[in-house]
Amino acid sequence: MFKVFLVDDEIVIREGIRNGFPWDETQFTLCGEAPDGEMAYPMIADLKPDILITDIRMPFMDGLTLSRKVTKTLPWINIIILSGYDDFKYAQQAIDIGVKQYLLKPVTPRKLEEVLNATAVNIQKTRERQADTTALQPELASSEGRAREQFLARLLEGRAGANCKAEAAALGVRLEASRYLVLMLGAVEPEARLGLMGCLNRVVEREEVGVWCTSLLESPALLMSQPKEEADSPEALEERAYALAQTLEYEAKAGGIRLPAVAIGSPVSRLADLPQALASARAVLTSVEGQPPRIVGFLDVDLSATLGQVEGSALPLYERLLYAARKDGANIAKEVFCSLGELAPQSILVLNYLLMDVLLAVTRIIRQCGGDPSAVLPARLMQQTELIKLAQQPSRALEAGQEMIDLALAYRDRNVISRYGEILRQARDYIESNVHRPDMTLQDVAGHVALSNNHFSTVFSQEMGLTFTEYVTKVRLDRAKHLLSSTSCRSVEIAAAIGYSDPHYFSYLFKKQVGLSPRDFRKSLSPEP
Repeated sequence: MFKVFLVDDEIVIREGIRNGFPWDETQFTLCGEAPDGEMAYPMIADLKPDILITDIRMPFMDGLTLSRKVTKTLPWINIIILSGYDDFKYAQQAIDIGVKQYLLKPVTPRKLEEVLNATAVNIQKTRERQADTTALQPELASSEGRAREQFLARLLEGRAGANCKAEAAALGVRLEASRYLVLMLGAVEPEARLGLMGCLNRVVEREEVGVWCTSLLESPALLMSQPKEEADSPEALEERAYALAQTLEYEAKAGGIRLPAVAIGSPVSRLADLPQALASARAVLTSVEGQPPRIVGFLDVDLSATLGQVEGSALPLYERLLYAARKDGANIAKEVFCSLGELAPQSILVLNYLLMDVLLAVTRIIRQCGGDPSAVLPARLMQQTELIKLAQQPSRALEAGQEMIDLALAYRDRNVISRYGEILRQARDYIESNVHRPDMTLQDVAGHVALSNNHFSTVFSQEMGLTFTEYVTKVRLDRAKHLLSSTSCRSVEIAAAIGYSDPHYFSYLFKKQVGLSPRDFRKSLSPEP
């Protein structure tokens, strides 16, 4: 089956395609719809359809902008443009985006099926071509490609040497960046290794900048870098890593390849620290050994025991606290406050800076473990005026820094194993409280639980067994069944109460999931006379 997502701001058009096309009699299923690109994009990223049908002119985000975003982040999706005759000049712009199919409004079921079938044939041909590993051998064995893989393997293991930047430039590897991160794949069956490397290379080629892969370590690995212009967004690299891992998962599945675990290591800010980034990815893999394959990041597991031997002083404070044993908190605090040499009592600005650095690090640790820093740390340690007072005496500054670190490490240890249970509980509570809002999005819930969008999407689907959109639909329809059985509200009122502004779409979803229309469901609850 091929999943289709529909975007059009005209309800009549959506209803015509939704209700007028014989979905159940074809190889296609309508997995979702939205009235504009802004609402559609997070749903598309969550549901990962094979085909997107989108109008061009829409409010908030038009179809061309949506197509550009989808092509960049979800490149496997085949896009079909819906356009009126007056929009054809806009449709021509879609050629540059990679759109190959058009539908002119109004669209008939026959024409829609014709275009969908043609698109399905293209998808199948692409999958067969990707599964043909013999075609990949010349590309993977090219001298330049092999040299690049050898260089990346040496770079990640700290063996690249003093001239690594010159060698990197000669191989087309741009090393200048603000942060670096390593992804590593789990054990791969020998017969699947070539096909998997083909998937890796395709994913890497579609990335604009800063992603390279090598198969010359014990497992295939990718190196990602964050441009210096994004230095103020430390979470952006992690977000890209989860998105790339999800793309790789789709590519492998489409090619008939069983993707092993994908481990996302801890980011580092210096080239010299790349061996530590590789070590963290290896540690993540080790921590999930023997478990079902999944995408897992350094924040998803407890690495304190695995990485206890890592040379901590070379890591940024936040990363050190992720890996440190609780008993080492006092020593870390002393190292932080001696990092700039012996501090004189008058070094108030320096001490205040160090206190703020500690506060930012421990706050991030607490949030990543699903907590609220203001509920974990004393109020006096979170106020700038109080920190300035503490900075007036080195001994008091050290005590405050150590207290913050101790509290953060204690919270981390209490929550690291069960934190996704708590995060999922918070997410479910938020969904239950806001399910009446038509505009509730994955971003809203991810922000509420302090995870990036792709990280939250990955964790939620892996832990719940449903995508975020599928889960929200289930919650809404369960509430609809309760209202149908316990009230006399009309379907249009129930639709509005559970977050559907289009009552016809509510009825369509209800019948699709339950097997009965809302009216027939209510009738089925009444005893026969």
